[in-house]
Amino acid sequence: MSENIREAIPSKDAKPYGRLQIKKAKEGFGPKTDLLIKKTEKWEDRLRRKSITLIAENNSGDIIGTSGAQILKDGKTANLRGLYVLPEERRKGLGTKLVRETLTLLRSRGVETVLTEIDVGNTGSLIQHLALGFEVLSTVKDGLGKHYKKLRLALY
Repeated sequence: MSENIREAIPSKDAKPYGRLQIKKAKEGFGPKTDLLIKKTEKWEDRLRRKSITLIAENNSGDIIGTSGAQILKDGKTANLRGLYVLPEERRKGLGTKLVRETLTLLRSRGVETVLTEIDVGNTGSLIQHLALGFEVLSTVKDGLGKHYKKLRLALY
């Protein structure tokens, strides 16, 4: 299967992007997902606020993955966020393609440093990011508190 990777168009992609984000939330948060969904702002607004959102589509035009980044106020640093690939599309290189294309866009816009956080137990993601040149900076608690820990990574 070949996929098409492109920048998101908020007015066109908001609903399918939202459905994909809900799948992602259910995968990560299980039964607490309904609370999360109720607190989530409109998907079109969310897409407009991000500096970059890439969409991966299959041959039928269905969204099968996404990657995003927010360029910080200094213009030289960005946070890589929102990498998600549907479970049935994983281990085919799509996540790596999405990150590479996001990095290429960030570099073309003058970004020098890219930061990201991944779950400590997500070995596949860690291997992927290290292979792309990211370095582990630290271990941090995520914004959800409790016992969730993340690895903070950087690419210079």
